[in-house]
Parts: sequence; structure tokens; C-alpha cells
Amino acid sequence: MKRIICQWLILALAENSCFWLSPALAQQETRPAKTLVAVLDFELTQNVPPEMRSPLTERLRKKIFDSEKYTVVNRAEMDKVLKEQGLSCSDLTTKQCQIELGKILQVEKLVTGTVSKAEDTYFLTVQITDVESAKVENLEPATCKNCGVDQLLKQIDLISEKLVGETKVKGPSKTAPLTPGKAKPEKTAKKGPEKSGGFAEASPANLVRLGGGVGFPSNGSGWVTDHLQTGYLASLSYDRLVAARWALEGGGMYLRNPVDSSGTPISDLNLEVDTLGLYAGVRSDWLARKKFKLYSDIGIGYYQTTLYADGRLEDTATGWGIPFGLGGEFFLPKHFSLDLRVGYLPLFMSQGASFNTLDVQLLAGYAWGKAQPRLAKPKQRDPFFKDLKP
Repeated sequence: MKRIICQWLILALAENSCFWLSPALAQQETRPAKTLVAVLDFELTQNVPPEMRSPLTERLRKKIFDSEKYTVVNRAEMDKVLKEQGLSCSDLTTKQCQIELGKILQVEKLVTGTVSKAEDTYFLTVQITDVESAKVENLEPATCKNCGVDQLLKQIDLISEKLVGETKVKGPSKTAPLTPGKAKPEKTAKKGPEKSGGFAEASPANLVRLGGGVGFPSNGSGWVTDHLQTGYLASLSYDRLVAARWALEGGGMYLRNPVDSSGTPISDLNLEVDTLGLYAGVRSDWLARKKFKLYSDIGIGYYQTTLYADGRLEDTATGWGIPFGLGGEFFLPKHFSLDLRVGYLPLFMSQGASFNTLDVQLLAGYAWGKAQPRLAKPKQRDPFFKDLKP
């Protein structure tokens, strides 16, 4: 019987295949942008319920149509052609007959599938066949254990996505076609403040810090400065961002050190040395994170030391120093920050008052303003192309 059907189809094709082609099919054929395909009914084995054929076939037809890569011959057109031939899609169980039907419908591709069942597991296979060459271009199998119709329909969705070369993406569209020979588009990272090894372009343009800590003097050049004890200090500074990694810095500091006069003729006197200074320098970030950064700074300043004995002014000296240090800054909410800085200050004073100080400070800061990123200069075009429009 199958052989008679195939011979009848071949004879019908030889006489005039275009005679049964409806105007709708002819119109679909003229669309060069999409490939014209026909989706045939699933072939079911005896242990698969026949009522599954229609929902599985229609789901596959819809998914292929939704891919927007193919023009799909609708079921009504196929039924019309087969009815004129006295056939049904369920009769087309051999590849030769399916190919001949594809030629009658004047489609480029055929989509066919089979469903079989072994015990409680369904086996699905869907393939795309080129009508002209009769070669299978793509084939996708799937299995489904203890499945009902709903689960089988989900399997059809997965098979169709693989079959037509689609992958799911986030957004309004559920699927995105993959162009053959091109790699998948990479995910685009979310935009945020630009990072750099130092100050980011979104860093605050202004920063004021107020700090306090302790100073450990050493290497005094005179009797007084050689007997200085650990003291306390306070500082105030202002930073102004001027480049991607650098900021100008200026400020002042106050340091008070008691003098150890025990065992001397003046041990009954309370001696203290106050140091006041103004400085200017630069600050650079060399490790930056989202809520933390490390920095270094260096400057040069003018300083004055004053010796007090029981609160009375005894002597003064002036000179210059080179403060430098390393610190870590933690960013807090509401534009506030908290710094821990370790610094070193060598002082070169007159009248034998020179000494060095190692200091440790805790600083609280407040930032405001945004740095304006520098715009890149437009590239100069070759004069030869100056009259060409982009």
C-alpha cells in the first residue's frame, strides 16, 4: 500500500506540481528572507496514545514559526494538498514519500519527528531534512520518563530551540537567534563608577580630614630634643583631586612632647616642647577598592618649636621638615571616611632643635564634589578624507 502511495505522489509531481500549490503557498515561496518549511505529523509507535500526535505536532510547528527563521506552511494548506491527493500526513511514514510531498508543496525543508515508548520512558526525535538533497541537516533527540502531555510539550520546546539554533536570553524576547559562524555575544557588565589604580573619575573632588594621634620623637640634636618623650598631636588637612591618581594636599599640625628632666638640676621644672607647622604636598592612591583604599603622601613644610618651662616661654626655633606617610581610608555613609595613617617627620631646626618623629594618627574625613573626567581629544582625520562624510 505504501509503495502505491509513493508512486501516486511521484506521478502527481511529474504531471504538474504547481497545479495544487495554492496562492498562499506561492506567496510564501517568494519570500527570500526566510526558508520555507513544512512540519509533518509525528510518527507514533503502537504503544503511544494517538491523541498525543496533534498537540505535539502543533507545538513544534508553533515553536519553529516563533523562531522567525522559517516560513512555515500552515496545516490547512497541507491538508488541502493531501486531500486533493486522497492522502493524509499519517500515511507518509517513509522518507521517500516525505521528500516527494515536500517537492509537491515546493518547500525547501521538511521537519519530521517520531515518538516511541519503552516501559515508562518516552523517546522523541525531531529532524530537519533538505528536500532537494534528501539529507538530514539537523537531528535532536530527547527522553522523558514518567511524562504526561505537559512534560512532553516542554521537551518539544527544548528540542525546537536546539533545532533552529536559538538560546534563551533575558529581556522582552525569550529567545535570540545565533548566527552561524559567530560566537555568542558576551554578557555586558553593569555600568558603574569607573575604577582605576588610584583616584577614580567618580572620586570626590574635595576631602577635609581632622586627625589626632601620638608622636614618638627620636634622634634629637640637642639636650632638650634628645630627652623628648612620647607626646600627642592633632592635624587638619585638605585634599584637592587634580588627576586620576593624584591630589594636592595642604594642612597643619600641632605636636606637644614632654621633656624628661629627671636626674638633672632642673628636674623640678615641668618642661614641654610644642611644634606647630604648615605643609603642602601631594597624595596618591595606589590601591583602590569599593569601600577602602591605600594611599601615600609626601610634602614639605615650615615648622616652629617652642620650649616651655612651667608654662613660661623659654625659647623658640624655626626650620623646615619633610612629612611623608602611608595610610588606609575606609569610606563610610553620608560622604564620611575614616583613616589610619602612619607617618614620619624629620625636622631640621635652628639652635639645635632638630629631631625626628614617628606618628600614628586616626583621621575622620568629609568629602564633597565630583571630579570632572577629562574628555579625550577627537582624533584628527587624514586631510585626504576631509570631504568624506562619516
